[in-house]
Amino acid sequence: MQYVQHNAYGIRSYRNDNPFFSQIFTYGYHTGMHFGKSPGGEVPPVTGITSRPRIQGFDCDSCIVGVLIDGDGTNGVLMNEVQIMGTKPFSDAAIKISGNYVSLSISQLDATLSSTNVVRVFGDFTSVLVSDSIVRTWNESGLGFPAFEIASGRNNVLQVTNTLYGNGFGAVPARALEGTLIVRDVTHVHSFGG
Repeated sequence: MQYVQHNAYGIRSYRNDNPFFSQIFTYGYHTGMHFGKSPGGEVPPVTGITSRPRIQGFDCDSCIVGVLIDGDGTNGVLMNEVQIMGTKPFSDAAIKISGNYVSLSISQLDATLSSTNVVRVFGDFTSVLVSDSIVRTWNESGLGFPAFEIASGRNNVLQVTNTLYGNGFGAVPARALEGTLIVRDVTHVHSFGG
C-alpha cells in the first residue's frame, strides 16, 4: 500500500479527445487522476493532451493528490459530483493545476482532509470555475494554505461561487498571489455533521 500511495496513478490520460470518465473510485493512490501531455516518440510522432474530458461521479479516497493537470493546453475539463478525501499525515492539493492554458469547470465538489489547498493553480493562462461545492477541511498542515489559491503564474482566473467551507485551521478561504480571483456566495459553516 505504501508503494502505491507514493508512486501510483489511478488513471493517466495523455493524448485523448473528448473522453468520458464515469463512476470511478480510486483508493490510496499518489494521484487519483492525471491529465498530462504525451511525450511523443510514436511512429509517426504524436504528442498531445486530453481535450474536453468529462468526469462524472469520481471518488478519490486517501490519495495524496486527487486530480493533477500538468499537461499544457488541457482544455474544456468538466468535473461533476467529485469527492476527494486526502490522507493523513500528509496530502497535497485535492486539485492541482500546474499546466499552462488549462480550463476547468468543477461543480459539486466535496473535498476534505487536504494538508494544503483544495484547488491550487500555478500555471499560466489558466481558468478555473468552482461552483456548488463543499470544502470540509483543508490546511491540516497549519501552514496557512487557503482552500482556493492562485499560487503563481500569469493571467490566471479562479472563480469560486455557491460554496460552503469548514475548518481551514486558521487559513483564509481564497487567495490570489497573482491573477484574478472572484469569490461569490462563499459561506463558512461551523459543522457539517455526520
